[in-house]
Amino acid sequence: MKAQKTLNLSVVIPISNEEGVVVKQIDEIEKILTKSRIINDYEIILVENGSRDDTPSVMSKFKTNNRIIIKSLKHSSYGSAIKLGILHTKYPYGLLMPIDWIDPNFIQKGLVIMSNNKDVVMVIGDKKNKNSNDNRSKYKKFQSKLWSTTQQYMFPNINCDTHGLKIIRLTTFVKRALIQTISKEEFVEVEWIHNLISQDKMLKKLPVCVEEIRNTNYSLSSKLIRVSSDIVRLIVKRAYQANKEKGVIVMCDDYGISQESSQWMHDAVKTNLINGISVLPTHIKKEDVAQLNSLDTIFSWHLNLTEGKPLCNPKQIPSLINQEGDFYPFPLFLIRLILGITKLSEIKTEITEQYCFFQRNNVNVTHIAGHWHIHLIPQIDKVLEEKFPQLEKRPIKATIHSLSTKPIRWLIFMTFLMPLYYLLGLKPSSAKKNIETIVHYESNN
Repeated sequence: MKAQKTLNLSVVIPISNEEGVVVKQIDEIEKILTKSRIINDYEIILVENGSRDDTPSVMSKFKTNNRIIIKSLKHSSYGSAIKLGILHTKYPYGLLMPIDWIDPNFIQKGLVIMSNNKDVVMVIGDKKNKNSNDNRSKYKKFQSKLWSTTQQYMFPNINCDTHGLKIIRLTTFVKRALIQTISKEEFVEVEWIHNLISQDKMLKKLPVCVEEIRNTNYSLSSKLIRVSSDIVRLIVKRAYQANKEKGVIVMCDDYGISQESSQWMHDAVKTNLINGISVLPTHIKKEDVAQLNSLDTIFSWHLNLTEGKPLCNPKQIPSLINQEGDFYPFPLFLIRLILGITKLSEIKTEITEQYCFFQRNNVNVTHIAGHWHIHLIPQIDKVLEEKFPQLEKRPIKATIHSLSTKPIRWLIFMTFLMPLYYLLGLKPSSAKKNIETIVHYESNN
């Protein structure tokens, strides 16, 4: 059966530690796409994430290929790689696939379904389908069975295998459903599908042929850790959704810390996933400031005295910075503050300069937060009360979401630093009336 029209296709492939197969597989994919009678044009977006082998240098071979786009993430994150790739697609149809799994029949049939039925937003390659041909090892099949059982428990409304090949209609709504996922690893695809099903979107399932071209890159224990981290994120997300009220502020932290994070937050505001951005004035670049001014959202000041370089002239704040001109890391900052080595007058100077950044760039900040919640340290809290009484403080309670994004940091904070903050004089009243209205999200990069 032939499609009624030709299609332009964006292929997204997350890649991590694939130096041995990436070149061969991409060459094979290009042959399939070139021979297809239904594909008019295509692009391939490779998202390298946290490879510890020679994958990045091997991938440099593709830089001369105009149809191949290479994106990179510092840390290994399957879910974040998918999101980054999908958000950078330019064509209306997408193919999401792992590098080690190519099924030409699925690609052809899936695109025909998409072409002939405008109501279908995703075609899923279902390894559980009775007509699928799974030629993998028993170990990999066991992993899939374990994953499927976990998935069924978390999302009982999804009765197919979700990890692998997908043809996607890349509408704004479908992209938004992806951005709304909180998972960073294997659960991102099933959470994406769940979001689409919840909005009564039509999905189709097709049988697939699966061949094993290499041994798995991750041990079972490693996968269990990755899946467990996603489960924690999902539990926290559901806890928030269960208590969500109208007027909730959904805030995303660290705008400016990287180009990828800033772009993600910009897109998240445009698609109404979040309605607030916390801006790092010490890190933001000029091009990111220009993007800020185009957004209609709530802006929070992310006070930073513990990472990177200050906005002030270093000569004005010598007790805040080391010999390289960088802020002292948080533990040293706190010790120096307690011992009186750090001068409060210099803290006031840097805080004032950071606030002036927003005034100079016409960014109206209404809330304030801080790295490691330094805005709630009594000495700093007093400065902020005196100089900027109009700003609402982000509450300690918002840190509960950090359990799902940075569990080690969260445990350190709640086990050691919170008791110390209280010993220093922090009172619950320091977190103002918005304590129940802010949900804290971190970007996926």
